[in-house]
Amino acid sequence: MKMKVLSGIAQPVLDELLQDGTRTIELRSANNIMTILDQKPGDHIFLSNKKRDDINKGTNGIIAKIQNKKISMHHISYTTDSIYEEKELTIVRIKTQTAGLGTINKIIKQTPHGITTEITERTERYSAG
Repeated sequence: MKMKVLSGIAQPVLDELLQDGTRTIELRSANNIMTILDQKPGDHIFLSNKKRDDINKGTNGIIAKIQNKKISMHHISYTTDSIYEEKELTIVRIKTQTAGLGTINKIIKQTPHGITTEITERTERYSAG
């Protein structure tokens, strides 16, 4: 299965996704935001707790189906007596549903717009409880 990778996802988030089957994930990392921009509901994405530079053949993770995606901008300003700072922050929230477990079989393409991989679905299942 060909899909893009979201990297550096916190292990507790992955654990909750495995346990509950659905989870809304808030992405703030520029790498992950660039990866998810061209994805749409119904697409599958590979989630890993490994950092982007450590993603390679053999990396394990969760295959998730994107149910919903929302992009928002947050404007933040900070003022003291001598400083005025402002910035905008892009945040992407995706609602995901667990579709299985997988292992990266091959890195197809690695660009600033994400890592595209060939994923082999693993057959073992985990039960929380």
